[in-house]
Amino acid sequence: MIWAIVLLGTLVVAAVAVTVIVSPAKVVLGLVGTGMIVAAAFVVLAIVNTEGRPPMSGSFSHAQLEADRIMTERMASVIGPGMQSQMTTDPMLERTANDAYLRALEQHVYQVDRMLGRVP
Repeated sequence: MIWAIVLLGTLVVAAVAVTVIVSPAKVVLGLVGTGMIVAAAFVVLAIVNTEGRPPMSGSFSHAQLEADRIMTERMASVIGPGMQSQMTTDPMLERTANDAYLRALEQHVYQVDRMLGRVP
């Protein structure tokens, strides 16, 4: 946001300086051209910096998200032989390679924590 303000301020200063030197018709043409270039640059930057929207959390089953939330809580405890075998055979590890699923799981965990009063 600050860059937009700095850019607009620079454009205003440049426009005033050019107005003193060049005819008004050329100034208007220059400002329109500059405006089009700036607008195109903002659109390109917006497209480049956007992340793909993850699917809505409803696209993953609540039962699966809940099972993985419970598994995640169990994984936070001390690892014993039973947990090590689950970590090598549980398909949760494959599902968590999917960014959208991981975001949905994080959102589900947050919602459960909020319901339990763990987070505001």
